[in-house]
Amino acid sequence: MGRWVAGALAGGVAGVLFAVVIPPEELMPMVASLYGLEGVVWGWVFHLLHSLVFGLPFAVLLSLLGPRAAMTEDLLARALVGAVYGVVVWLVFAAFVMPAWIGGVTDMEPPVPDWNRLSLVAHIVYGTVLATFLPMVGQANRRRGAA
Repeated sequence: MGRWVAGALAGGVAGVLFAVVIPPEELMPMVASLYGLEGVVWGWVFHLLHSLVFGLPFAVLLSLLGPRAAMTEDLLARALVGAVYGVVVWLVFAAFVMPAWIGGVTDMEPPVPDWNRLSLVAHIVYGTVLATFLPMVGQANRRRGAA
């Protein structure tokens, strides 16, 4: 269970920093619209939920690669793996799934695929922060469990 908690918490931190790249007043109403809702608050709720959920497979992936990959001391290597994860999430979900979903539940007609470069940068930031924070959260979790 520790890796799941660590993945979710690191994903939450990464999701908050994602919103530094794309201003919340632009991003959050769009996220809320995925669920037929309006407003920045609902956008934040679902954006953070997405951030938590996308942290989980990353944590599992690293744990499957073994303890050296999951806890590598090489910050640059960890950040690079996270950046690649961010690109994959952007390519699948932001470029294809999200615009198709928005087009299906709203009157908007976003392009599919949507090659938004700012979104790409935000997802790279997400993945990099996720990969950087995950081992820290995991270590804090283990220390708390040992105490």
